[in-house]
Amino acid sequence: MSRQNFDIASAVQMAHQLYQSQRYHECIDICIQILGIDYTQAQVWSLAGMVMLELKSFERAIAYFSQAMQYEPTQPNHTINCAEAYRRSGNPERCIAEIKMLLRQNTAAQNNSNLHFNLAKAYSDIGDSNHSIKHYTIAIKLDPNDLGAMFNLANAQVKLKNFGEAIELYLNALSKGYLDAGVNLANTYVQLGCFSEALQVYSAIYTHYAEDSDFNFNYANALAYANEDIQHTQALYGKAIALNPNNISYYINYAHFLLRSLRLKDGFRIYEERKKLPNMLPRRITNIWHYDESKKSKFKGKKVLVYHEQGLGDSIMFARFLPLLAKHTKDICVIIQVPLVPLFTKLPFKCVSSLSEVGKYDIAISLLSLPLALGVEHTDDLAIMPFMCEKPQAPHKVKKIGICFSTDSQFSEANNKSIPLDVLMSALQDHKEIEIYSLNKPQCEELGKHSIIQKEMNDFADTYAIIDDMDMVISIDTSVAHLSASMGKHTLVLLNKRYDWRWGNGISTPWYQNVVCFTQSKMYEWSDVVQNLKVYLKAWI
Repeated sequence: MSRQNFDIASAVQMAHQLYQSQRYHECIDICIQILGIDYTQAQVWSLAGMVMLELKSFERAIAYFSQAMQYEPTQPNHTINCAEAYRRSGNPERCIAEIKMLLRQNTAAQNNSNLHFNLAKAYSDIGDSNHSIKHYTIAIKLDPNDLGAMFNLANAQVKLKNFGEAIELYLNALSKGYLDAGVNLANTYVQLGCFSEALQVYSAIYTHYAEDSDFNFNYANALAYANEDIQHTQALYGKAIALNPNNISYYINYAHFLLRSLRLKDGFRIYEERKKLPNMLPRRITNIWHYDESKKSKFKGKKVLVYHEQGLGDSIMFARFLPLLAKHTKDICVIIQVPLVPLFTKLPFKCVSSLSEVGKYDIAISLLSLPLALGVEHTDDLAIMPFMCEKPQAPHKVKKIGICFSTDSQFSEANNKSIPLDVLMSALQDHKEIEIYSLNKPQCEELGKHSIIQKEMNDFADTYAIIDDMDMVISIDTSVAHLSASMGKHTLVLLNKRYDWRWGNGISTPWYQNVVCFTQSKMYEWSDVVQNLKVYLKAWI
């Protein structure tokens, strides 16, 4: 088309239609033609910038928005969009600076809801939740129908654990048709341990997310936590895996669900998928065992290296299978975590903390792979008493109780496991006929306030000796609970509502016959646990 016959107004209209139809490359071609005739067209520069945002060409977007600002300096949207391009390019600080400058130069921009929305996102990117919430709130006041701002504000409130405010915002956005708010609402309910509420939301919006692997996975997790509808749970995990077979976390949670449901063979088999995680397999260890249904006698006459994996509690828990492995092998050497070495010297095997101490071996296997390799399929197979079990002692006249109330684990759920010492002691303080010993390391100053006896604990061998002299141990979900239970001690385990699969139904577990669990009825609150513990202790004493 010649310049004489080129209708700029029609071309601009066509460019906008192409943009709305997501035909971005055709749109940018039209914009270039228009600007070749009239480069002062600020709105066309801005449209070209929007196209570059969609194409993730952020430097060009910034250049185009800057041209729009030059030719139409009083229009705040050009600056707002340019600032957003800086944010998306990974420079939220520059985004904030650009918008603040705009506000100083144009006070009327204070009433632009999009400005506050973008500013809130930039503050969120730099981890400033308070300023983020402030500007999302302003955006919603300026435009009560801005569902995106409502959704993002709810997300910011969740980060600050302001769950009540977040749920109200999610519900409002969901009621107006913003379905992603329903997804995050359900996830928030799960975080709070409100599993029934979460399942209602998941069910209501499932048809819209039926082909979303993460949605199926999170829905399955909620059902697993609620211990409801095993077949439905299994189907959802299966669909999540089918939609995204490369997501290893799907397999791991599915395995945990099967293990909690006591489908041990399938659970341990699927749990082997964890080995595909980055850096999961140990360095420099060779000839690692891999599951093969046809080679169950692979250890016969072999020197086997058993290596630890994951936490201290896992090592203690799965050590029960080492004597069974020994029946099928010529020799065993165990690489264990350094803190556990003094404890594991009780084993009739060589136990070391580094590969340099191992010597020659024929095959290596993870502690956590032993039940699969040894054909563990039934709960009766879990009753193998590990080496920690000692002969029971006569009860003391003044009952001795060991307590473990906090953990310094780096695991993401660690903070939810710990119970405040004052809260735990409220269940114990009425009983004068008991002595309370700390099983926490390091020691804390609060112990003296409650007349809790502290003994020296340099390693797990010391912890073992203290537990061995106890009549009962009360512990949160930590390695101390596994050690006490493995020793055959009467052990009470205090669990948060989203407790780990190892603790069965939250009351008892097939892994330890001597354990009684007390589980929160409401996430983050220990009042019911303490009340039930009081009743139990009164009867026991």
